[in-house]
Amino acid sequence: CKLCTVKATIWKDKRLVGMLHNFEISTCKTNVLRYSPTKRARREVTSPDVIPVYSTYYNGVDRKDRDTADWSVVLKSNKWYMNIFYWIIDGVNHAQFITVQSTSKEENRDSWIKYLKRGGRSEFQMDLGLALIEWGILLDCPNIADLKDKSKRPAYMRKTDFVPCACKQCFFCKNG
Repeated sequence: CKLCTVKATIWKDKRLVGMLHNFEISTCKTNVLRYSPTKRARREVTSPDVIPVYSTYYNGVDRKDRDTADWSVVLKSNKWYMNIFYWIIDGVNHAQFITVQSTSKEENRDSWIKYLKRGGRSEFQMDLGLALIEWGILLDCPNIADLKDKSKRPAYMRKTDFVPCACKQCFFCKNG
């Protein structure tokens, strides 16, 4: 069956690139551009036909894998279920960021435009973390004035005076 055939292609770019595919490969090769550090310019290199097709049409799984490699929240754990939990959190975080980016482009949301710039993902994760911490504290202690009384604070909060960090972003700096 021609459609059921799976082929393996290995191509040496900067490293070995291995691909499993069902793409019909002819003997002809395609030219792709690669940067040459010795010439300090792009030069043409021959590659299998499947490489430019993959580069043009790769989609969600590869983008999510790249995103997880760059922005993972995984912590080391011996518990297998914690690794699955972190993987799910990474996926949700990636989906949120993509949604915020596309929404800010389409609807011109001024407060979200900052996430479109270089370093926007880092800023997004910091803002998301601070918002989740603030939301969690307000769930446990809806009256902010109660936080000043050490005996009324939730059990996970220290019972000593708060030390301000002067960041003007975290819950305690914004609320005194």
